Amino acid sequence: MSSERILFQGAWVFDPFTTEWERRDICTVSGVVKPFSSCLDPHIKVALKGYWVLPGFVDSHCHLVGLGARFRSLDLSRYTDLGTLFADIKSWMAKNDGQDVYIFRGWDEQRLCRTPSKHDIHRWLGPDVKVILVRYCGHVGVLSDTLCHELGITDPDGLVSERELNRALDAFPRTKEELERDFLTGAREALKYGVTCVHSEDYHRCHLDDLIYLLQNQKEIRIFEKLNLDFQEFQKFRNVFGVLSDFSTVGSLKLYLDGSLGGRTAYLSEPYVDAPIRGKLNLSLGELAKYLFLTRQLSVQVSLHVIGDAALDVAFKSLLQHPQIAKPRLIHLQVTRKDQLEKLKLFDVHLSVQPYFWMADSGMARKRIGNRMETSYAFREMYLRGMKLSFSSDAPVEPID
Repeated sequence: MSSERILFQGAWVFDPFTTEWERRDICTVSGVVKPFSSCLDPHIKVALKGYWVLPGFVDSHCHLVGLGARFRSLDLSRYTDLGTLFADIKSWMAKNDGQDVYIFRGWDEQRLCRTPSKHDIHRWLGPDVKVILVRYCGHVGVLSDTLCHELGITDPDGLVSERELNRALDAFPRTKEELERDFLTGAREALKYGVTCVHSEDYHRCHLDDLIYLLQNQKEIRIFEKLNLDFQEFQKFRNVFGVLSDFSTVGSLKLYLDGSLGGRTAYLSEPYVDAPIRGKLNLSLGELAKYLFLTRQLSVQVSLHVIGDAALDVAFKSLLQHPQIAKPRLIHLQVTRKDQLEKLKLFDVHLSVQPYFWMADSGMARKRIGNRMETSYAFREMYLRGMKLSFSSDAPVEPID
């Protein structure tokens, strides 16, 4: 990184402590803001002429590697019919021949009018391809016939979700070079929009040693990494938590209590309006207790993925049983009841929510939960109640811009 002293002159600067704008000069040395006295003899002067300057944005929950991966594959989020989708997939595969498996993400059954299946893959791409089509939420996918046979998937349409989907994806880990490329692409995409710090979760389809090495050596973006580990991994790699460098900290254990509302794997207290199911609870109270006991021993923060109201009930019970865990964080909280909003204030928890979901999910969510929408996506009410709230994109699920 350059050690040049740069003086930015004449900017309107927002002070987050006073919440006021002040006209001032800014001095940076090696890319870090320094006292003005450090720039008495600057190498470069930049006249900002009254431009407005904000502190860098913080995204409190995203997936940088997943964001970067979208730029080296075919993004399925724009397609509205299966014929065009599979024609473009076939063309992309022909241009990128020789891969062990082809993984594409972004399909949405609302836009496509139905959910794709392994029979569609067979019809348009052939019987022997190894293809995984991941829904845009990342919690549901479709496997080709060949992969279903190899991995023992018995669903008649090749549909998988949660642990089964993760098992299929983890069978084809990224190389060290692919991991670094996807991370750097994701980081630079974030920086392009002024996001200079992220809380990211990236331990998917990669080796943990490769991810830790990358975090130790990267100097692109400030990152607080959350690791999604099974219990054996958590016991084995307990020492990875902590500060890795000036740019990277492994600060939290990430656990998925349930899945996604769109994929009908969010865990609800009442059945979905459009399906006679309540979703999936990924960790029982007993399984969760083992993790929380160890996080308390190690003083490691736990971040719980919670989308359905029944999953939030499980989180409440667990937090009551383990009141001394360090700064627990709840992520998403899309489906909530009135009694839960009142109870949330009683817990000393940090909430990471995605306001963009209100716009992106509204049509789908009402089909899934009906009148429960009246007390769901209640991010404004959480803010007005004075809860410890931070905002995020969940990129690549939604744009990081």
